[in-house]
Amino acid sequence: MKTKVFLLTVMIFPIVAIGQINQKNVTEVKVTPPSFTGIQKFIVESESGQNDPLGVYFSEHFKYPEFALECMMQGTAVIKFNVTPSGELTNFEIINSVCREVDEELIRVLKTTSGMWKPGLNNMKPVDMEKEISIMLVASQKIKNKNNPKAYFIKLARNHFIKANILFLERHNLKKALKNYDQTIKYLPYDAPSLLVRGLCRYELGDLEGARNDWERINRIGSFDASSYLDELASLKGYDEMSATLEK
Repeated sequence: MKTKVFLLTVMIFPIVAIGQINQKNVTEVKVTPPSFTGIQKFIVESESGQNDPLGVYFSEHFKYPEFALECMMQGTAVIKFNVTPSGELTNFEIINSVCREVDEELIRVLKTTSGMWKPGLNNMKPVDMEKEISIMLVASQKIKNKNNPKAYFIKLARNHFIKANILFLERHNLKKALKNYDQTIKYLPYDAPSLLVRGLCRYELGDLEGARNDWERINRIGSFDASSYLDELASLKGYDEMSATLEK
């Protein structure tokens, strides 16, 4: 039986490279993020049920690497890149990896969209702007709602998160806990509680840079109130640095 691949693309976090701005004039800056235009055939709804132009484009062009498909490599890939004033794409970076083969195929397809983008605008002027997209890839047939893979990923991530918390906070098995936090974030890369606790786990293992990256990632995502988690985590070594990072 042929395995169906599900893709969901979401635009998140456009950042404008506007250089130095006088603080008094910041409120006058009008920013419009870049957007994928594609061509007309990808704007209409496809057989996959998607009506997002970039999601449809990936559905038509992405080829799941055979090795990754056989090994059930799945998750939510997050890719960051720049859209130039001419609509070209540069500076590709994998923020959340599914596996090397899948990452490479995603970037290959993304590169073919270069020139199909409407650039970001700063006060109506095209500028170089950072863009981030996420793509959900499901290799399993064990999914009830094939039009909503997110529910399936939430269930998998929740199981890993609970196991990771027991290993970390109760049994102090940091290495095994980290592996489960990694799996949680592989499915749900924008889950702030998972990033927060994984950062503390990394800190306790001596990976200070990794810990700070997780906490800074929370700030980049935004809209997260950590207060409900802090009491339970206050005894951990990285607590003070985590709090300072989240307050930036």
